[in-house]
Amino acid sequence: MAVENEIRFRPTKEMVAGAACLLLASIAAAVVAETRQDIILGVKEIRYDDAPLHQGTTVITAASLRTDPVTGARAFMARFTKGSNISHTHPDGYHGVVVKGTMSHWSAGFPNAETKRLEPGSYWYQPGGELHREECLSDECILFVVHDGVTAATPPATK
Repeated sequence: MAVENEIRFRPTKEMVAGAACLLLASIAAAVVAETRQDIILGVKEIRYDDAPLHQGTTVITAASLRTDPVTGARAFMARFTKGSNISHTHPDGYHGVVVKGTMSHWSAGFPNAETKRLEPGSYWYQPGGELHREECLSDECILFVVHDGVTAATPPATK
């Protein structure tokens, strides 16, 4: 009966974001199954890099959560200031879930996607090798990211 009452409540953005993070944590666990290790971090224990990446009109800092030493698969939090990063690619695909703020995501494979306002709990998968960019539409955005493999970003070649 208690479960029946809980189902009638409308989930908040925070609940949706939490569920999405749990889903991505499950994906991350499957990616790094060969090197099992418990990691439990409270939000105040997550430490962002001291050296931010200035890319386009936004500043990005990252907090590494887990890296598989064999495959390079990585889970991390990315914090964006308001603005857009430059178009770039990654060798491997990644999953992204908006945890805080409002973002847009443009991809060469889904060019009209940037018109969507992606609020907390929103998800996307970006295939490796495909040109894309993100934009933080609010003052600050936090994205939970799980890369399938190596994470180095490569801007498009200029002629």
